[in-house]
Amino acid sequence: MRKTILIAVAAIAIAVLATAAALAQTQPVVVTVTGVSISSAPGANNTYGQGETILVQVTFSHVAEVTSGSPVRLNLTVGRATHQAYYAAGSGTRTLTFSYTVQPGDLDADGVSVAQDSIQGSIIFQAGPSVSADLTYTAITNAAGHKVNAAPPPPPLAFPATATVAAQTYTKGAAVSLALPEAAGGAAPLTYTLTAPTSSGAGLPAGLSFDGITRVLSGTTTGWQSAIRYSYAVTDAAQNTASLPVDITVEADFDSDDDQLIEVHNLAQLNAIRW
Repeated sequence: MRKTILIAVAAIAIAVLATAAALAQTQPVVVTVTGVSISSAPGANNTYGQGETILVQVTFSHVAEVTSGSPVRLNLTVGRATHQAYYAAGSGTRTLTFSYTVQPGDLDADGVSVAQDSIQGSIIFQAGPSVSADLTYTAITNAAGHKVNAAPPPPPLAFPATATVAAQTYTKGAAVSLALPEAAGGAAPLTYTLTAPTSSGAGLPAGLSFDGITRVLSGTTTGWQSAIRYSYAVTDAAQNTASLPVDITVEADFDSDDDQLIEVHNLAQLNAIRW
């Protein structure tokens, strides 16, 4: 009798377990996204260049299988442009990898972003006979460790071939306003200077000043000087330079006897030093 009772209890337990398993298999399963990350490693300065690949991994709560239907993809924001990163690997596992190859002109100084809830395409989840998918997830915004710079290099820094500055001859007391040419190319910002050769020990003619923003030499000359060849130079953000020569002479003003005596005396002294 005892043996019969034990067999009956065991049979009941097996039946209960089988029923529970059957019920579990028929319960609806909701597949969710459990993680999103950028898994690729950029080069120097945390920056991807042209032709390099950005990889994004998405992990689900259940195994995901990519089918031959609509291409599986998600949206990746690079700068102000939205691109699609396409499925690359992982079918049959819980983690799918998406890839995007950096194109010429792509630029993102703050870091790329993975758009929220943007997974699209044909994915099958083997989680039971009744499966639904909640593929919502939080966006990755401006990932600072994943910047992009595939902007084409700027053209070489140079003054136009037609840009020349004629020799300038002024008289002491003359009002001067000389606009100098603008350079092209180079990496912004550009910085302009007007300087005399270091060996000359000279500065700009007395009374004149140069504005590097407007590129204008202006003022009223207050003294005379013999011809000096100045260097009008431009420097870009990458420290590339280009220059043009600018010859400037300020002649003496002999309108008064006193000025004439002073200027002739100074000229005689200068000639004596030279000889």
